[in-house]
Amino acid sequence: MTDIGIVVTLIISFFNSFLLTRQLKQQRKIEDNKISADIMSKSRIEWIQSVRKLTAETLSAFNHLYIVDFECAHKYRQGEYKKELEIASDELTSKINELILYFAVSKSGTSFDLNIQGEMLSTPNQQDLNYFSPEEISNHRKKEQDDMENTQIKKEKNKIILKPLYESKTNKDKNKLIVTLLEELIKSSRVQFFEYHKDIEDRKIKNLPIKYNYSAVYNSRIDTCKHYMDELRNIIALYLKIEWDRAKIGR
Repeated sequence: MTDIGIVVTLIISFFNSFLLTRQLKQQRKIEDNKISADIMSKSRIEWIQSVRKLTAETLSAFNHLYIVDFECAHKYRQGEYKKELEIASDELTSKINELILYFAVSKSGTSFDLNIQGEMLSTPNQQDLNYFSPEEISNHRKKEQDDMENTQIKKEKNKIILKPLYESKTNKDKNKLIVTLLEELIKSSRVQFFEYHKDIEDRKIKNLPIKYNYSAVYNSRIDTCKHYMDELRNIIALYLKIEWDRAKIGR
C-alpha cells in the first residue's frame, strides 16, 4: 500500500469514527430527552389528577357550607349552628388554601383588582315603612339604588379581569390570576352568622322594632359565591385540559 493509500485509509477511518461518535451522542441526547419528557409528562399528569381531585373536594366543601348555611338561616338546625357554620367555613377555607399551593407564584409583578365582595348587596330592605319618615324612606331607596348600580359595575369589571382565564390555547400567565380568584373566594365565602339574624337578635334583646330585612343581602351574597364557585370549576377544567394536552406530547 502506498503512502497516499495509507493516508486516505486513516482519513476515512477517522471520519467514520467521528460520524459514529456523533451519531452516538445524538442518539444519547434523543434518549435523554425522551426520558426527561416521560418524567415530565408523568409528573404533570400526577399534578393534574391531584388538582382535579382537590377541586372536586373544594366544590363539595362549598356545597356542604351552603347547605349548613341555608339550614341555619331557616332554623332547620338547632343548637350549635354557629359552630357548625364555623367548621364548614373552615373546611372550605382549608381546601381553597391547599388549592392555592398548586398554583403558587411570586407575589411580585402584576396585581389584579378583583373584588367579589363588591358584587354583593350590602343595603338591607326596610321591613316596615311605618318605622321610617318619608325622608328616611326616600334616602334609603336612593341608597338601595346606588348599591345595586355599584354591584353591577363591579360585576362587569370582575368579568373583564377574569377574561384571560378563558383563553383556550395556553395557560401562560394564568397562575397568579387563579390565585387571586381563590383568595377572593376565601374572603367572600367566610360565612359567620347572618346579618339579619344579628339584627333580629339584637333588637329582641333591646326590645326594639325589627326595622330591616336582610334576606336580599343574604341571597345576593350566596348567589355571588355560587356563581364564582361555578366559574372556578370551569376555569380549572379548561386549565387542566390544556395541561393534559401538553403532558401527552411531553411538554
